[in-house]
Amino acid sequence: AREAEHAARRRAERARPGAGMVSMMQVKWRLRYLFRKFLGNRSLYFAVLYSTVLLVWAAYGARCATYVPPAGRCMAAPKMWRDLQGRNASAMPLDVEFHEHLQFHTIWTTAGNFSEHRQRTIESIFHHHPNATVNLYSNELPSSALAKFAAAGYDARVRRYDLAELLGDTPLDKWLLKVDRWSKGPYYYSHVTDAMRMALLFKEGGVYIDTDVVVVRALNVTRAPANGTAGDDLRRAGGGTRGAEERSAPGPRPLHPDTLGTEAHTLNGIPVLNGAVMVFARGSPFLWGAMHEFSATYRDYEWGWNGPELLTRMRLRCPRNVTVLPEESFYPFHWEEVDLFSGPGHADLQRELWKLIHERAYTVHLWNKKSGALEIHPRSLYHKLLNAYRVFGSGGEETRAPGGDSESPGSPAQASGDPPAARAGPASGSGESVEPALGNGTAAASR
Repeated sequence: AREAEHAARRRAERARPGAGMVSMMQVKWRLRYLFRKFLGNRSLYFAVLYSTVLLVWAAYGARCATYVPPAGRCMAAPKMWRDLQGRNASAMPLDVEFHEHLQFHTIWTTAGNFSEHRQRTIESIFHHHPNATVNLYSNELPSSALAKFAAAGYDARVRRYDLAELLGDTPLDKWLLKVDRWSKGPYYYSHVTDAMRMALLFKEGGVYIDTDVVVVRALNVTRAPANGTAGDDLRRAGGGTRGAEERSAPGPRPLHPDTLGTEAHTLNGIPVLNGAVMVFARGSPFLWGAMHEFSATYRDYEWGWNGPELLTRMRLRCPRNVTVLPEESFYPFHWEEVDLFSGPGHADLQRELWKLIHERAYTVHLWNKKSGALEIHPRSLYHKLLNAYRVFGSGGEETRAPGGDSESPGSPAQASGDPPAARAGPASGSGESVEPALGNGTAAASR
């Protein structure tokens, strides 16, 4: 009878609603019992518990920090946008920025003097493009920073900018909302120029160039659709029939709108694109997508993530929206090789690179962050680059009248069978003078 009573009670308990369910409290206490049983004491239990929680949070944080959005479809640029003067830029004639008066943009965001060394960039532009327009965007430099160019008849000016106005009506609006926070980051002044150059070229078009880049050849931009000319691995300059023709043709690769160049640095085996020289038409869909990427994935604690690495990611995502030229076109040597070309040694190597520059390059990046502290030897490649493309002599006098014909491509070396390094003449105040021949058969002083 007693067993029958117990059996009836168990049947009644099982029939009760919710019977057999284990509460969270029971699970918690059961787990705590097991932990204390195997770990032996309470303090060790809490140490394991909190360590587990911290590891989970650390893994989550690392995932957020290294997250890269999956490659999706390329973004289409808006059909209408306005330039910095408020004009409807989309209604202007196509490629007006690449006509006779080529537009160059450069940026200076930090305090300090725009030294003579930096002005060689502006001189090299006007050496090849005397009718060009050069806009130096800076709120730090005095308006007279380029006065000697204006006095000589060149179209060069320092332009003030309002960051909100410059980045307005672009995907960078979202990034701008937190600019007070971003401005405290260690690389803000570099990152803000990355954002500015993309917005400038999207609204205005033309050529962006850093202030430590020397132009060694006229940038004659011809219209052709951007189609990733550098190939699938970014290492070859050409794709399809047109790419094969460009690879075999003498001289540098043809220069088209929406063009970037690779440098001699790789990331996970992929050559990195550099933004020190950018050639883009107004309204480029590549730049529109790059500005979206900048705002969506911005990292204030990584220098390259928002600049060269961003351009490289966008190239992999949208290969048909940009043309990529090989490293000798814009960046013939890497910053790690600066020491080789700033001193008197390695004469054969310097001579070979000098010849390559005048056969294949449009620009040379001097990497001032590395080379600025070095002493440049008069017989070095650096010294030649800084002095071969000037429009003012050593005393500041003008050596080339503005408004003349633009220099033909490959001017310095093509007029002579020898590289300019071998052609030396009397100099004033130095041990060497380089007088590269111009495309029209005249000579320009290099000091």
